[in-house]
Amino acid sequence: MFAPSPEPPALAIVDFARTMIEEAFAPLDPRIAQKSTEVERCAATLGKLMPEFYTLPRVLLDVRHMVRPLFRSLFVLSVANASERFNMFHCTL
Repeated sequence: MFAPSPEPPALAIVDFARTMIEEAFAPLDPRIAQKSTEVERCAATLGKLMPEFYTLPRVLLDVRHMVRPLFRSLFVLSVANASERFNMFHCTL
């Protein structure tokens, strides 16, 4: 499971998503839109909004900036662990 910390790229994604959702449900408050409109209308709005959000170059770039440090950390840890395992194996021979 991956839970990003509130770093600038993650916050940028949240802010951008909030703006898109507010615009899609305007003039309603998106947090309570389902209480004042039909379920079908809310579902249609979200059904249109989600694929648009996930394919926007800006979102993809922010996700890349958010995930890149994680992969770097994992790579460093895996190299360090591999080095330790090699050293332990080498010392036991």
